[in-house]
Amino acid sequence: MNWTFHTPGQVDEDVLAPSVLRAWDGWHREEAVSNIEQMRKLLTRASVDDALTVTLPYANPAAEAIPDDRGQIPVPWDGFPKRLTDLHDDPDVADAASEARGYDDLGAVRLVDEDGRVVEGPVRHQQDEYLEWEAERDGEGRLVAVTLVAEGYDYWDFLFKHDPALVVEFFRDSSKNNAISERDLRTSSNIYAVDARGNRDRGPLIRAGRYNWRHPFNQGPGIRHLSHGANSLGAEINLAVTSCLPRKVATGTLDASSPQRLMCCTGGGNPNRSSDPNIAALAYGAVIDKARPQRFTLTDPIGLYIRSIKLAAIKGPRKQDAPIELLTVERGIGTADELAGDPETSRSRALRVRIAAPPGVDYVLGDMTINEKKITRGAQLARLVTMHLFVDAWPATAEMPAIACKSACCLDQSGQLHLVDRSVPCTDGEDAFPELRDPQPAPPEMLARERLGRRMP
Repeated sequence: MNWTFHTPGQVDEDVLAPSVLRAWDGWHREEAVSNIEQMRKLLTRASVDDALTVTLPYANPAAEAIPDDRGQIPVPWDGFPKRLTDLHDDPDVADAASEARGYDDLGAVRLVDEDGRVVEGPVRHQQDEYLEWEAERDGEGRLVAVTLVAEGYDYWDFLFKHDPALVVEFFRDSSKNNAISERDLRTSSNIYAVDARGNRDRGPLIRAGRYNWRHPFNQGPGIRHLSHGANSLGAEINLAVTSCLPRKVATGTLDASSPQRLMCCTGGGNPNRSSDPNIAALAYGAVIDKARPQRFTLTDPIGLYIRSIKLAAIKGPRKQDAPIELLTVERGIGTADELAGDPETSRSRALRVRIAAPPGVDYVLGDMTINEKKITRGAQLARLVTMHLFVDAWPATAEMPAIACKSACCLDQSGQLHLVDRSVPCTDGEDAFPELRDPQPAPPEMLARERLGRRMP
């Protein structure tokens, strides 16, 4: 098909060689084929007739023609971690927790190399909504800027594989450190995540010779891309594809009224996030709409984008309105006016946004307020951010058969949901959605490991 997948927000297309752009298009094509094969295997296990040839609701635009008059649907979610809001009644406690460094995103306590030596790699392990941020302070400790990013680490792994000099240049620029070398960004040994008992993860987190997406230059003011283990571009694609199959429960076809329940059923992501359940629910709701069932694909350029920032909530030190110049889009497609405008009409594809007082004023970001409270943390600004991605949808010509849920969820005492295989009873907490366990499950299979997203490009 005459189709090209572009880079997220169409970044770097003016500096990457044509061969590299073709390789990125090829990565997307392989992802689409792999994910669709995964869905067909589920249909086969569920004994669906014509499982290998039936038309799936999710379409690979590189393999089949999709209608020119398709509609474009934005899928929004909150940028601040929902899980922390649910766990902490005090916003200040949640804000502090969101900016901690660690390895919880990997279910680990440390990283080690092939010989068991500790490798430094703590990251923003609580910022799990495909939005991460870093604060910059002056010599007096005042907050002068906050940088927000939404680029999956797997895209940067791809960049480093094909044009390492460009990645080095980017980090030298953002870190103001010309001593950064390719060697600083490349792993010399396999890196493993290790749990409290000293057990390694089943395979390397990062393979020897690859881009080290946990390196220190992506922390602090030099932030360029996402670092949480679940914040990958491949995870977004996988979420969309796994949402394309209708699921059946004891009462009939599962509806999309509860995004968390749907996520517990499909096992495609983390039900405690705002992003994963909402992404899945919109796609799934379109598929099962009996009055107007739809097929869909992710809109090109596929990416996770900063949709809007509530600039009106920010006031200057004299309670004046914050100037639009406070916002600067540094990567991706979009403008400050678009980010500060009506979120419902935003088509922003911003990937890196810097928030700082503009030149010429007599104050810094830390002198400004949100809800009459001084801005001391980037988390306060992250609470003003909404994210989105885009889906192309068009009418379907046939209804898909429903298959059994893949998983269920146990609810612990803190109110957090934990994915389990449908055949595994809840021993710690209660069954959140008992109806997901009926009818009887298909043959056992391994749950998707949400924490590490999809495979690297």
